[in-house]
Amino acid sequence: MPEPESFLDRIVRIFRQKAAARVRQADDPAEAIDVLIGEQLTAIANARADLTRVASAEKRLEMLVAEFDQRRAKYDEAIRAAAPDDARARTDARRSLECERNAAEGRAHGAEVSKQRAALAETIEDMRAQYDRLRMRREATNALATAARASVQSQESMTPLGPEGADRERFLDAARESLAQLRARAAALADLRDSGSLDAVGAGEFDDRQRIPDVEVDRKLAELRG
Repeated sequence: MPEPESFLDRIVRIFRQKAAARVRQADDPAEAIDVLIGEQLTAIANARADLTRVASAEKRLEMLVAEFDQRRAKYDEAIRAAAPDDARARTDARRSLECERNAAEGRAHGAEVSKQRAALAETIEDMRAQYDRLRMRREATNALATAARASVQSQESMTPLGPEGADRERFLDAARESLAQLRARAAALADLRDSGSLDAVGAGEFDDRQRIPDVEVDRKLAELRG
């Protein structure tokens, strides 16, 4: 008969079961994908912040180009209104040319920034699409892992491999051992009764008659059959 489980053994078994459950939870493939999803969301947020900064810088550049255009137009207007011998007309013409060059340079840089901004926006869309794929894979992996764990637990419950199956197997062994002992005890008591080693319960308390011997039983059968 297997020894009964002690309190310490039970504590150790429960601790092992909880530790195994935590290990299975840590190895959950869906949680691994959750980490990737979190990193992807962080990357998308950072890219959007960069896109906002690029758009802001592009807007400031456009405003500066517009300022140079306004200044050039002002200088050109002053040149048209000045007298032919006005000395300031030459200075205004030089300033007008500087503003025109600055505006042209700003437009060239603005066009490049606009291309980079469009490329960044497209990259963010690709990152968003990848995030959606990760979400789908996460749900699919979670469903597959859940089904696999359920299958494993069901199979373990039917075998001695799992903790529930091991407990059930131990209880069944104890029940079989107890049944075998009860059957052996019943057979031993029956043999003792048949041999006369044990009297019927209470027989010796009411009379002193001894058990009828087998010879008399045989004689009685012979008389009745004769």
